[in-house]
Amino acid sequence: MRKPYRRNTDPNPIPIGIAIREASKSPMQIRVGAVLFKDRTILGTGYSHHPTYSNPDKRTSIHAEQATLVGLRHDIISGSDIVIVRLGKSGNLLPVQPCERCVALLKKKGVRKVHCWTQDMDLTSVTL
Repeated sequence: MRKPYRRNTDPNPIPIGIAIREASKSPMQIRVGAVLFKDRTILGTGYSHHPTYSNPDKRTSIHAEQATLVGLRHDIISGSDIVIVRLGKSGNLLPVQPCERCVALLKKKGVRKVHCWTQDMDLTSVTL
């Protein structure tokens, strides 16, 4: 069951800390977490994981971006932003960008901006 919407109480308007906590939950080798938010309200959170119905070879995965959208109506998602983080084995931040499929999904759902880290480890915001 999805948690109710909550306020981002972090002084940073982009909820990076929450995204890091989500990524740390991921059982994957590439640990990615994401937070969907609008006007300092957290709409959804998610992390990369294998679906419960996947084959034993585990080639299928749910991306963090996809997981944040589960159970949310289009009118809630529309106009929101998403922040995506990727953690290394030691918990350090690594560069990350959404894949083409996730970009297409986020655009279709009406997400306004993606916040992620470049190869130079600069936080960047990309308007969709």
